[in-house]
Amino acid sequence: MSLTTGQKIKYFRKRAQMSQFDLELEINASPGSISRIENSNTEPTKETLYKISDVLELNKYERDYLYGSLATAATDEEVKVAQGLIEEYFSRKGVLAYMLDDRYRLISVSKDFAKFFGFNDETIKQVIMQPLIKVMLLPEFNILQSFSPDEFEDTLRHNFSKYYYESSFMQGEQPTIETMEAIAGNPTATKVWEEILADPPKYVNTMESRTVVFKIGFTKVKMVYSVEFMANSQRYLIIEYTPENAVLKFIQKII
Repeated sequence: MSLTTGQKIKYFRKRAQMSQFDLELEINASPGSISRIENSNTEPTKETLYKISDVLELNKYERDYLYGSLATAATDEEVKVAQGLIEEYFSRKGVLAYMLDDRYRLISVSKDFAKFFGFNDETIKQVIMQPLIKVMLLPEFNILQSFSPDEFEDTLRHNFSKYYYESSFMQGEQPTIETMEAIAGNPTATKVWEEILADPPKYVNTMESRTVVFKIGFTKVKMVYSVEFMANSQRYLIIEYTPENAVLKFIQKII
């Protein structure tokens, strides 16, 4: 369930360490107006939301979550439509990809990428609609063993930086709660997340940040992924790995 507009404003205001009175002064609002908004006794106008966003210095993802197209989570029907649109492409040989929604949930996995991680049909059913970071960290999904231990912290740091910037502010929503629980249950993940909280990143989408080192047996496989929005929708992201030809041939032998 998505939070109300008032609950979101309350979270962003407290994060900025600003009182209701201070925020009212900054946006030139009447006394008590922020309290009424946060308690859902009144709905703010778009102009008020714009002013609040400016004062609280919200990034583009946070603004879209507050009053844009990402204000509410995708419905089950919307998810089914998205899964259907990507199904044919994700069935192709050599496609190593997965799709996320704006809540950082795993919506779909390509057939070859599922084989790469050793997912059977039952496992795929279990991971779909689960938060990506939860799937990465929980031992029962067997993804942990696919990351190179030497580069695992860097892999988490890049992933967590993106998550921090684009999704972690969705406090109180179930995917965020489950993600935080998964991080808390893994010592390495906890360490990396605490470092990010102590020194929040300025996320930059570089090739380095999109490089992941996987472990296949005793062999390290380095792959770089691209990130694209699904056509006509800012709600779904397609993350696709494009290994070098030699690596791709090696992977195709095992899948």
